[in-house]
Amino acid sequence: MTAWLERLGVIADVLVPFLPPAIIGTFFGDALRKDVLTPRQRAVAFLAMAVFGALAGVSVAREYSLSEYTGAAFAVIISAIGTDLFGLAVAVIRQFRDNPLEFATKIKDFVLSFLPSRKQ
Repeated sequence: MTAWLERLGVIADVLVPFLPPAIIGTFFGDALRKDVLTPRQRAVAFLAMAVFGALAGVSVAREYSLSEYTGAAFAVIISAIGTDLFGLAVAVIRQFRDNPLEFATKIKDFVLSFLPSRKQ
């Protein structure tokens, strides 16, 4: 049991320096999506992206032998973008649930906009 607690302590020692920047990034991302997410969804997005941003910052700093400041900046960016993407996914799912036919038409128009026009 103590080996498990020692491993947990090592993980906490590694993640703690990167959590404050990730939380800051999550606040920035959350500020843009307050109208889309419910309070429960905002809490889940906040916790998930704070942890994910910290893990991403640690990974980048350790994998590429960068400074901790670069890892912290990466944690801010990843957590802010991740929170925005979480809100975007919820908005897309909500729109599909409200009107599936209109959603399918929008997807079709979006895909067709990338194809070359056959008009001359």
